[in-house]
Amino acid sequence: MIKQNFLNFQILVELLKLSINFCFYFVTRAQEILKDKISFKKANNPPEIIKCLLRIYPIPGYQMSSNLNGYLGTTIRNILKNRRKPEIIKVVKEYGTKMSYPEVSIVVPIYARIDFMKYQLALFADDPDFQDNELIYVLDDPRLYKDFVDYCDAQAATFQVPFKTVYSGANLGFSGANNLGVSVSSGQLILLINSDVMPIESGWVSSLVNIYKSLNNVGAIGPKLLYANGSIQHAGMKFIKCSPWGDLLINDHPRKNQPNFPEHDYKPQKLAAVTGACLLVSRQLYEQVGGLNEEYIINDYEDSDFCLKLHTQGFDNYYIPDLELFHLERQSVSLYHKNEELWQTNRTKYNCWLFNQKWGKYINDKNL
Repeated sequence: MIKQNFLNFQILVELLKLSINFCFYFVTRAQEILKDKISFKKANNPPEIIKCLLRIYPIPGYQMSSNLNGYLGTTIRNILKNRRKPEIIKVVKEYGTKMSYPEVSIVVPIYARIDFMKYQLALFADDPDFQDNELIYVLDDPRLYKDFVDYCDAQAATFQVPFKTVYSGANLGFSGANNLGVSVSSGQLILLINSDVMPIESGWVSSLVNIYKSLNNVGAIGPKLLYANGSIQHAGMKFIKCSPWGDLLINDHPRKNQPNFPEHDYKPQKLAAVTGACLLVSRQLYEQVGGLNEEYIINDYEDSDFCLKLHTQGFDNYYIPDLELFHLERQSVSLYHKNEELWQTNRTKYNCWLFNQKWGKYINDKNL
């Protein structure tokens, strides 16, 4: 109990330093959950409050549900729910010939590693698909704005690939950045790809589009993604119970890290979800389900949440084993979050808890 009270005091001190409006829940000696509102004059800054909480507060796996159900998860969820969202300014710039009626809008969020843009454009340069469709880079890292502007000028001149950039003046996270990119796009199909996804050959966008059009009642589809050593990173997603985390459901990537042996069947495989690292969906469906959910912190569970929203409306999601790309998983994120293992682990635990709050019963009821 002394340790618990000390932790609560430590959190309160750190939050007071932030001088921000927030609602904070804490546990008294009687373990009663109380709510106290502390008001300050300065503007709201939810990301810093949340990061402070998750960086300080331990969340043992076996107590995840009780801790997050009781006070910590409720606090964070209320902070996010009641936050004042940053004003979106949408600074848009075109490079090269503007696509008047593109079939596909390819949306790529950029965070930390702007050099990934150069590697992608070098691979896109000889691909006709990138002359006929709309490529949009979303800068989601205000620290890099000046460098990004100069970088775009240089890459546009070097590779001659038409593209558009959009900048909001704020870090919106994975969901917010993708939603921003879609909001300035014009294609009838939306292809979300991470900046660290690299194609193996040309024509992959057209192949993905043709497969999408061939499927009935289709929601979202995603190809096979490989690590740089050729092993499997993504071959669709399923949901399994994680015993170290109190049997909460987590995203499972079947065959992850396994050798990329030839498939027994190259036909599209119907699965509950596919990764947002490379995901194709129609604009109509993207808008119909409200895009990616911005309740999650940074980049966990948004893609499975999105796929389940499609599933609830009767659409099927497919993994495409016949199409392969490389994925340099999370290299940009790790660059800027070194020595913050507790923050990263607790962020994932919170997102897992939130995902289960929203989807646990549905997954179990549907046996997904």
